Amino acid sequence: MINSRLCLRWTVIALILWHYIFSLGICVAGEQGSALQYAFRLEGSGRTGRAGALYVSFSRFKSQDGVLVERFVEAYSSRAKARTRLKRLTERASAVVGRGPIDPSDRRSDRIVVVLKHRKGNTSNIIAWTDGNAFHYVSSDSSPHVLAFERQAYSQTRQHGASD
Repeated sequence: MINSRLCLRWTVIALILWHYIFSLGICVAGEQGSALQYAFRLEGSGRTGRAGALYVSFSRFKSQDGVLVERFVEAYSSRAKARTRLKRLTERASAVVGRGPIDPSDRRSDRIVVVLKHRKGNTSNIIAWTDGNAFHYVSSDSSPHVLAFERQAYSQTRQHGASD
């Protein structure tokens, strides 16, 4: 029988490595079938906390036109807790813009695209999904930027398959 703590440690290590591998360098994004193209530069990354999460890692990217895109990975002790986090985000959303995978090769079946309105009046465009015991989300004030970033940053994940 596999030790659950050992399994959790390896999951956390894998998520951290995945996070940093995809955070390196300058990224170029393009919407398929459109003229929109953005170059994203890593501005910073780190770790923070969140109630109920084992850890939260984040990266901040800025496009050449100055728009900020943030990527977060929250690790939980179980798949159910990660899915609960996704459900709570969906319930808080002002609008659910989309659900499901981008295309047939995208294995993120619980992927959602939502808009959140904040108390200060600004909005966030968020793409979120779970992968095992991890909750992932990408956020920006700009819908075109967050969609372009997702296509560029996660196209390799779709091609090679995300874990269930």
